Amino acid sequence: MILIASTLAQNGFPQNAGLIVVLVLIIVVFGLGALLWSAIADSSKEPSSPVRVLRAPVAPSRPKDEPVVAEPPVVAAPHAAVPVATTLPAPAAPTAAPEPVVEEQPIVEEVYVPEEPAAEPIEPGEPDDLKRIEGIGPKISSVLAEDGIITFAQLAAMTPDQIREVLTGRVRLFNPDTWPEQAALAAEDRWDDLVAFQETLKGGRRA
Repeated sequence: MILIASTLAQNGFPQNAGLIVVLVLIIVVFGLGALLWSAIADSSKEPSSPVRVLRAPVAPSRPKDEPVVAEPPVVAAPHAAVPVATTLPAPAAPTAAPEPVVEEQPIVEEVYVPEEPAAEPIEPGEPDDLKRIEGIGPKISSVLAEDGIITFAQLAAMTPDQIREVLTGRVRLFNPDTWPEQAALAAEDRWDDLVAFQETLKGGRRA
C-alpha cells in the first residue's frame, strides 16, 4: 500500500490522496474478511441432519412342521387355432379316353392237306436167301431172322440205321449202307442190275 501511495505521489498526485486510497482499500479488505468469517460461523452453527439407518425387513420364520406349498405354474392360455386358407388347385378338365386299338386278326386260309395213308407193314412171305446181299453172311442172316426179317422186301423197307439197331451188340463187323438198295433190286427180281451194282461194291460197301 505504501508502494501505491508513493507511486501516486511520484505521478503528481497529492500525498493526502494516496493515503485516502490506502484507507479505502483497508476498509474494503476488512469488510470482505468480516463477511467471510460470518458466513463460516453460520454454516458451523447449523445442526447436522440425522443419518437414518435402513434395515432390511426380516421375513417371518415359518414353523418347521408347516409344509411348503409350491405355487402352481402359470400356464399360458392356448392360442386359438387360426384357420389357414389353402388354395385348392382347380380340377383338371377330364381328358377323353383313348380309343381302344383293335388289332386286326390275320386271315388264315385253311389249306386241306390230304392225309397220307400209313405204310402197311410188309407181311413176310416165303423166306428169301438174304445171303445173296453182299455183306450179309450166315451169322447176320440168322440174327435178322430172329427179329422177323426174312425177305428182301422187309430188308428194302428198312433204313441203314434201323438195321444197325438190330445188329448192334450181336454182330461185331458190318456195314448196312447198301443193303436196302440191294434188297430192293432182289425183291423186284432185277438180278442183272443187282450183279452189276455189286461189282461196284467191296464187301458190301461202296468202293
